[in-house]
Amino acid sequence: MNLRCAFRACLLGSAAISVLAPRPHAQEKDAQARCVAVALSFSLEEGDNFQQVINDLTFKMKPGGSSGWGFSLEDVKGRDFIYPVNPALRLNASQMLGASYGDTAKQSFSHGRELRFLLSGSDYDAFEPYVGYALWPYTAPDPDHAGERYLSELEKLRTGLLRMTIIRADISQQDEARSAEFKVEFIAPRTFRFVPSLGPRAVACPAETLPINERLAASIPEADPGKYRNVRDAKDWKNPYLTITADGFELTFQGGRMFGQLSILARTVAGLPSSAWPYGRVLAGGQSGVGSGDSFERSKRNKEEADKILKELGLRVEWWPSA
Repeated sequence: MNLRCAFRACLLGSAAISVLAPRPHAQEKDAQARCVAVALSFSLEEGDNFQQVINDLTFKMKPGGSSGWGFSLEDVKGRDFIYPVNPALRLNASQMLGASYGDTAKQSFSHGRELRFLLSGSDYDAFEPYVGYALWPYTAPDPDHAGERYLSELEKLRTGLLRMTIIRADISQQDEARSAEFKVEFIAPRTFRFVPSLGPRAVACPAETLPINERLAASIPEADPGKYRNVRDAKDWKNPYLTITADGFELTFQGGRMFGQLSILARTVAGLPSSAWPYGRVLAGGQSGVGSGDSFERSKRNKEEADKILKELGLRVEWWPSA
């Protein structure tokens, strides 16, 4: 299956979950956390094409529809390395610049783009089946969980990040793009060999490009017990608080509340804002005391599973007595 879908409408939810890998040692993590970046600046007139080799991949912009452009990052086989790792896989206009999917050209050019991309042909080959199963679940070994498996495999990946800034756009009264000026930045691990003439520079790796089990450690400091040692009541706890139930979990943070099955716990916690962690990488929680018999046993098993998930995320967990 060829996933060259840069200009194709495609559908799957955008949440993400991880099957988590062992945490690397500090020295290894430091090496993995360093990235390199290059930037392209260029202008296009209506109908123009643009392309630039960045390593084994080529960034391309082509006229799309009646006006505007579509863009991709392709290998020599014409496979787009952006599309597979940016859900939704249907009805996604993120690689289009111009009127499409309900947006006017003016709306489309009013904001930039920030998209992940695969780093190698071997990553593409390994990940391609999960994209196919998500799009056509009836072909998957486990059709009922094809979408969830896609998201799980997606969050195992280390990827690059493309950031597109639209500096200027001339949109006609007929809502057609007549010209535009762009800056496109590519950020990737230092093992990704950019063309030297592009002037690669060292930068920190954006958290969203890291496997999920490394994201919190990349942006949130270690837990500081001195900041919460004397907290005795959940109402005074300022970091996220997790309640485990027979059906899943409830997570409260900064006055907000989220809940769901354990299958989305990792991506829910990893997606919280940095401001939700004033104590550092520590989370408090408890097992719901509501229910008895089978219900209580299920919540107990869920607590054990949640403990594993949270520790794989690099979190310290303070389990409090059941409510």
